[in-house]
Amino acid sequence: MNAAFTVYPSWRARSSEASAITAINRFREELADAFGLASAPFASITTYERDLGGVLGRVVAHVPALVESPAAEDALLAWCESLQSHDGDGLLVRVEAHQGAPDARAMKLHWNSVFSERFNSFECAEAARNFIEAACGDYRPRHTTVLKNLLSWAEGEADCVKTAATRQALSPTEPLSDQAREVLREALIGRSSDRDGRRSKLLDWMDGLQSGPKRRITWEERPAALDAEHWRDIRSGGHFFSARNAAIQLLDSIEAHLGGQAEQRLKLTESIPDGIRSATIVVRSRAKRFLAEAYDPSPTRYATEFCVECSDADDRAILKKLVERDGRVLQLLGDAIVPGWAFRGWKSPLDEGESDGGEGAVETDHEWPEGISFRVQNMLLLSADLRVKLDHCLAKATAVNNA
Repeated sequence: MNAAFTVYPSWRARSSEASAITAINRFREELADAFGLASAPFASITTYERDLGGVLGRVVAHVPALVESPAAEDALLAWCESLQSHDGDGLLVRVEAHQGAPDARAMKLHWNSVFSERFNSFECAEAARNFIEAACGDYRPRHTTVLKNLLSWAEGEADCVKTAATRQALSPTEPLSDQAREVLREALIGRSSDRDGRRSKLLDWMDGLQSGPKRRITWEERPAALDAEHWRDIRSGGHFFSARNAAIQLLDSIEAHLGGQAEQRLKLTESIPDGIRSATIVVRSRAKRFLAEAYDPSPTRYATEFCVECSDADDRAILKKLVERDGRVLQLLGDAIVPGWAFRGWKSPLDEGESDGGEGAVETDHEWPEGISFRVQNMLLLSADLRVKLDHCLAKATAVNNA
């Protein structure tokens, strides 16, 4: 491998895991089309991670053009920069390219050689290996380990994963062994991984919620298990995601409005439709609520910049700023909003479970404050799982929700 890329999808694409992964995969395909050569193979490996803004991608690749042409590195860097929109909110790609042939070991495309020192951030940590061994050690598909069986599957042996042992090892509904549960707990709240004690305190809070009746949790009441700074981080993050989700819903409402018009154009010099105006009011309210916290731990205070734009007293100014940030589904043409290249013309309601860029929260029997991260909610289920009470917790939630 001779190039590494960190791919940040646009802010709108990062609103859900599925759309972010689609954008990352599209980058990889376009990279292959732009820099692959008929005379040499293009190869890449992609992993997906999450930060505070949602899903991002890590791509390591063998780019044949970097071997064949001295000018290819400059062309590659220029191409990556061209993917970002003029307002700085498009697909952002950071690249590390290496002219010439890569390390010969990396050409084997084996996990232990592809991720050489150059890309050691991808190496499996010892704690992860210990967990895999503890969780899968009792399963022996085709008289071998689960990991070796999966490697055989990756190499093209499709039938090797159709065994009962493999299904049980990979199933999220199968309980963990006591040993695996202890390894997971240590990885989460051990001294080396939870130095500030935040995960431990979150689990303490979840344990308390499990032992009591259904509760309505509000931003105004800090849980006793959490310190003020920790709760402030969670609350401000919730307020920001509420503002961002409202902005995405506003853009969706504009897209749906244009899709139902013969002339697909929203003129900002004319009266704004009631539905869009109402959605704009919600965006402004959510943005002001975040700004009222006067607390922004995000890098370069990006969240504050966004919410200042969304709290403008002029509805048209808010619409302009959001459409400028989007630039794909909707675009500005003078004083009008018109379809962009990714326009569909129908509303895609924001999945509440993916409100902060993840796979979503599982239903529980408690009422959570608006915007709170699904990760916090799912900690309740993790707590129950670690205490071997997950079935009871899910059954309790189902009973309450069906009542």
